[in-house]
Amino acid sequence: MKLQLLSFFGSVLCTGQIRNEGLHEPDYIITRSEAGFPEDIKNDLHSALNTGVGFIKSPLNFTSEDLILTGIIVGVTSASLLFDQPVRVSVKKIHSLQLDQITPFGESFGNAKYATALSVALYLGGFLIDDPELRKTGLILMETLFFTV
Repeated sequence: MKLQLLSFFGSVLCTGQIRNEGLHEPDYIITRSEAGFPEDIKNDLHSALNTGVGFIKSPLNFTSEDLILTGIIVGVTSASLLFDQPVRVSVKKIHSLQLDQITPFGESFGNAKYATALSVALYLGGFLIDDPELRKTGLILMETLFFTV
């Protein structure tokens, strides 16, 4: 249920962000400043803040197509909630010792601490080896984690 709601809100907000590209263009111009590491962090935080503001404001600029797409997303999410209990019951029927042994892997793989560690590692790694694309990837991953929490 929590995952469905997160994907619903993310889909609705991303609809406007993607469709209204001209309203806010994320400023992912990743370069090293002359001032050094603290100034780079400040610039990246400013970029993330601008992206977040555009992300949150995007529903205010929905076109009629965006509203239709949002309605479809709401409908599909609502319909999927109807299947939540039947799926849970059928999964409980196939419960086995082998599934119990696999479950911890899936739980740890989906844990936010690993995604956070990966994004921070990519971001800092981009600084260390002076690779702007790697740094940008880490920044985008961190933004994604922050906006979906």
